[in-house]
Amino acid sequence: ADDTQKMLAVSNAKVLQTVSAERDDPWYQTNAPILMKLVRKGMFSEEQVLQDCLYPVVDRLLRLFPLPKEDDQQPQSEISEFHVAIHTSIVELLRSAENLRIGALRGCVLVLKTIVQVSPERIEPFCSQLMKLLSKLVKDHIHQSPGAPGGTFEGLVRLLQGILEVCHIAVAHLGEQRKWLLSTLVVLVDKSKSIPLCKYLLEIAKDWVMNKRDAYPTMKEKASLLQKMISFENRSDRGEILFNNYLELIYDIYTDPSLRRSELTTRLEQPFLLGCRAVDLTIRERFIELLDNNTPRSLTSRLLFICGS
Repeated sequence: ADDTQKMLAVSNAKVLQTVSAERDDPWYQTNAPILMKLVRKGMFSEEQVLQDCLYPVVDRLLRLFPLPKEDDQQPQSEISEFHVAIHTSIVELLRSAENLRIGALRGCVLVLKTIVQVSPERIEPFCSQLMKLLSKLVKDHIHQSPGAPGGTFEGLVRLLQGILEVCHIAVAHLGEQRKWLLSTLVVLVDKSKSIPLCKYLLEIAKDWVMNKRDAYPTMKEKASLLQKMISFENRSDRGEILFNNYLELIYDIYTDPSLRRSELTTRLEQPFLLGCRAVDLTIRERFIELLDNNTPRSLTSRLLFICGS
């Protein structure tokens, strides 16, 4: 009976996805009450196929009717009931860290992503529980090995990437929880056995450094994360490509005029010198040329630089 109900739910969700795919905003606004009732339970189910069908609809609804702040008073309506149901489901799932429901958490993270894309500050009521969940998932992840039975390793990596994407978008609004996020990122950089996850961490670091939108993370926090990524040099299984990508980022930092003689470049001298001895000839030559062009030509100055390094 349960299997039959699941199949029926998925079938109905696929129909809804097809019907709503090409609809404009006025159609969504007119049909919002019934759409909200149709999607709010299935989005937080364990069924990934169901989530994939419903998420485009949920995403559109939350962009048209953004989740309000907790202290905002809403008149009683189908929309306010939808918002309460979304908020309650997220809170309950984030609190269920001890009884992990990976499938349902995936739906929760997808919804959170839309919420913070619309209003990054809306992470605030969820960030404490989200950091606790992230910490537990990271502990589980570093004790797993690639190729674990049932695809549990890969599934957990995808969930971690989803949570990190939410944190990446809303990092400026994490408050005191930001230091826990950065500590967790350092642990992942140091101990994760997943090359795709490490690559994603590098992409996050690159965005924070090169796209200077917010005051947070601070230069010191960015430098601390990048310094830890030196450990990528010792990764096996495609680790060389990962480390080369890391060195490319270090090179980009040192050639960005806006970062010249900044706190960031001062703190990243060790990774820069690693670039000067990189195995990849092209990368090594670029670093050495940059070093040569920015070091005084006199013998005394160069000896002082070598001794000081």
